[in-house]
Amino acid sequence: MKFKNLKLDFLKKAGIAFKLSFFVTLVFVIFLGVKTAVDTYRSYNEDIKNRIDLSLAETRNLTDELEERFSNMYLAIFNMKTVLEQNINSVPKEKRSREFVINSIKNIMSSNPSIDSMGAYFEPNAFDNADEKYKNDPRFTENGRFLSYIYNKKGPIKVETPSGMHDSSRNQWYTVPMTEKRIYVIPPYAYEDVIMMTIAMPIMDGDKPIGVVSADIEVTSLQAQLEESIGKSDDKYVVLAADDKSIVANSKDAETRMTGIYDMFPNDKQLIDEAFSGKEVIETVKDKSNRKFNMILVPVKIGQLDTKWVYGQLNSMSSFTANANFNMKKEIIVGIIFVVLLVFLINYLVKTMIGTPIKYVDSAMKKVANYKLDLQEEYDNTKKYAKSQDEIGSMVRSVDLMVKNLIAMLKNLNNSSEHVASATDVLSQISNDTNRSVADIAHAVDSISQSATAQAEDTQNAAENVEESNKLIQSMIDDLRKLTILTDKMNDYKNEGDKKLEELIEASNENRRSQIDVQNMIIQTNESTEQISKASEMIQSISDQTNLLALNAAIEAARAGDAGRGFAVVAEEIRKLAEQSAGFTQEIRKVIEVLKNKSHEAVATTKNLDIMSDKQEEKLKETGEKFRQISLNLKYTNQMVEGLSDSSKIIEEKNNNVVSLIENLSAIAEENAATSQEVSASMEAQLQSITSIANESSNLADVSSKLQEEASKFTVVELIP
Repeated sequence: MKFKNLKLDFLKKAGIAFKLSFFVTLVFVIFLGVKTAVDTYRSYNEDIKNRIDLSLAETRNLTDELEERFSNMYLAIFNMKTVLEQNINSVPKEKRSREFVINSIKNIMSSNPSIDSMGAYFEPNAFDNADEKYKNDPRFTENGRFLSYIYNKKGPIKVETPSGMHDSSRNQWYTVPMTEKRIYVIPPYAYEDVIMMTIAMPIMDGDKPIGVVSADIEVTSLQAQLEESIGKSDDKYVVLAADDKSIVANSKDAETRMTGIYDMFPNDKQLIDEAFSGKEVIETVKDKSNRKFNMILVPVKIGQLDTKWVYGQLNSMSSFTANANFNMKKEIIVGIIFVVLLVFLINYLVKTMIGTPIKYVDSAMKKVANYKLDLQEEYDNTKKYAKSQDEIGSMVRSVDLMVKNLIAMLKNLNNSSEHVASATDVLSQISNDTNRSVADIAHAVDSISQSATAQAEDTQNAAENVEESNKLIQSMIDDLRKLTILTDKMNDYKNEGDKKLEELIEASNENRRSQIDVQNMIIQTNESTEQISKASEMIQSISDQTNLLALNAAIEAARAGDAGRGFAVVAEEIRKLAEQSAGFTQEIRKVIEVLKNKSHEAVATTKNLDIMSDKQEEKLKETGEKFRQISLNLKYTNQMVEGLSDSSKIIEEKNNNVVSLIENLSAIAEENAATSQEVSASMEAQLQSITSIANESSNLADVSSKLQEEASKFTVVELIP
């Protein structure tokens, strides 16, 4: 606790440069310590992660190479199976060729050098029913059965039937596909000093399996490949395990091949099973000797089958973290050295760049606080810092400028105080003169205001009289418009009367022509009546003669007796007709007489009508003349009305101009009155302001004397640049 108190007291007494150096150094030490720890931890984890990613990529590459080899093997078998089944389905049994099958296998093997051997194995006589034919052929069994094995091992492709295949019923690679009709993958097995892996597929004839096609690859070469690429080491090695959990290759120890992977890692069976299920596994494990390893397990797919192998890479944690530990120690040492150098550097820079200039600035401020402006020493010592563009340089320049401005301000203050004292006397005199002038101006403005008000009232009365005159003119214009409408209607009536008069004259003329036609018709009727009268007389004469003839005929018929009775009847009828004709003739005469009388009356009437038509025509002419005179008078009246209307419009326009002028005069008069009142009010306010100025001038003189007393307290010494 005492140490803590001493430390705090020491810091309180220390200068700002030391305090700043101490705290900056402390912050940097803490920061660099934390940063070094974080960076070291991050670098450590990053290095381990990179090593894991590198190992995973390396294992995946091995997996991809093996999967490609398995895929080629699977496709080769599948293609061979497809070729054989197409041949079986398309070619009759007796015409099938074993040479075609052998050559097809050779072609597929030539294009897939990773396949070490392939074979096609058929049931007896199942392919071509020709086993008897091929009994002595060395490529097949002794009894000629089609079991051909084609391999490519350090030389040209050869065809033979190994002795172990003669009894195929004992081999699972044959019996499982035949009985279960599925693809069968044979786990790795030892064959003549090598480890082989086989895939077999059934050959189908419809739904019936008749044989098996298989392919073999030698996986012994994988051991040499791993030893070459990975090397033999206890800290890093790669293991390849088959689907039956047996080890196929081990870069660390070839003797462990064909042993169980569970025996190598008895505590990690669950992880191994996850990898065989198709998952990649990355985990830290322990081997039999209790050493820690980073285990990476990557599954290997065999073509399109569910069967999987597993590549496993194991790296000891000691070798895995060796580089990370070295880097961590190196970073810590470098960080400590850097902190030590940084402490000395910060201390020197803070003292040189901050402590010294602040010291002299503090000294200058103390002198200014004691009314002493003798700052030449401080000015000389801080001159070099004033050139800096940082905050210290800005502070030094600001203090320098403040001192200079303070000295200049004190000088100006003394001079200004003297000027203010003299100016206040002049200002008081000017204020008194201004008061008198303002009073005179106010009186004149008041007179102008009264005149402007009277002018505004007279203008307003004139405007009202002109407005009344304007209303009378407007009424007269309305009456002229109505008169114009009435004259237009009279003109329309006159025009209609002209039309009616013309129609009446035309009708009179037509009546006169009709009267002439009627008179002519009456004359023609009289003439026709005379002709009818003559014809009637002739009819009467004929009737008399006919009556006479009828009488003579009746007399002759009476003389004839009975023979003339019929003739007497006819004579009697003719007599009756003659009497009727005479009667009709009398009636016609009467009608003709009446008609003649009427015709004479009609002729007399038409003559009277002619006289009346002549008189009517004369009256119509007189009426037409009257209408013409009315038309002339209406035309003259219209011209007079139009003239009056135009004159009224001109008068109205002039009157409106007069009204506008009067309104402008009224507005100007009102504005003058208002302005005069405003000027009067302004004069009063100005008078009050001038009075205030006079009072403040007196106060200003007092303030000036006090400023002179305060300025005399400073001891001013000019700075020498």
